[in-house]
Amino acid sequence: AVGTMGVALSVCALPGVKPSDRLSSGNMELGLGIHGEPGAETAPIASADEVAARILEKITSYYVPLKAPIPVPAGKLEGTIVGNPGEPATPSAETLRAAIADAANAIMQAEEKLTGMDQIVGDGDCGLTFARGARAILEDLPKYPLNHPAATAIQLGLTVRRSMGGSSGGLYDLFFHAAAGALKETSLQAGAAAMMRYGGAAPGMRTMLDALVPAAESLLSALVDGALPHEAAQAAADAAKEGVIKTSTMAASAGRSSYVPAAQLNNTPDPGAAAAAIWLESVAMTLRSANS
Repeated sequence: AVGTMGVALSVCALPGVKPSDRLSSGNMELGLGIHGEPGAETAPIASADEVAARILEKITSYYVPLKAPIPVPAGKLEGTIVGNPGEPATPSAETLRAAIADAANAIMQAEEKLTGMDQIVGDGDCGLTFARGARAILEDLPKYPLNHPAATAIQLGLTVRRSMGGSSGGLYDLFFHAAAGALKETSLQAGAAAMMRYGGAAPGMRTMLDALVPAAESLLSALVDGALPHEAAQAAADAAKEGVIKTSTMAASAGRSSYVPAAQLNNTPDPGAAAAAIWLESVAMTLRSANS
């Protein structure tokens, strides 16, 4: 079973409506409704640890509407997530920060190139869409929980979903959320699989998957063979670039390109695949630099 409980330090209000004064200064509200309904109780504002303990006690002892305890195995109370922006960054977190920043900058630098491709084979907004997402990622990067890669992946998904729009934003949101729930070795595969499952496309249809899927397969294969992380990342990037080249002569059966005459697609790579190859190559370069 899953139990949830919200906490608020202030009362929300509709635009133009005077906020309620039910919550006095220095107090917090526990168990409030998602539409601003009054909480189950109020209490003095406490530390994050104290609040988390109180929430867990409530959730695990009484579950509405079953009115039965939620079974929680011993030592398995990791369902409470409390952010800590002041947590010192580890070396791995600094590498992750650099990889994200470098990838975002690489996408922004490729905006004109991606737009040029998409003007031939699509609706011409690929460069703008990906650059918009990259800029938003750079803006949000200081707030990402970089010591926790899975949580960072989820935040990346939320950023691109909010900023990119269109199918690419939604698909990359699915990609990052699925990657967050997988082991590091299979995260790229999980992300690509989510895109295929919910987007309906597959390799060979002339989409970004023609870069992401071979990249994921090469990454896992290299790691299984004992490659170092930066070596495996480079293998993934190389596979992605090969996939991009193949899209130049590939018939389109998904995405915007499927509406474009086949003759017009010849010799122009799929821009979504090209964008994937760009950020994958950037990540590989950053990891290689960090290893040197």
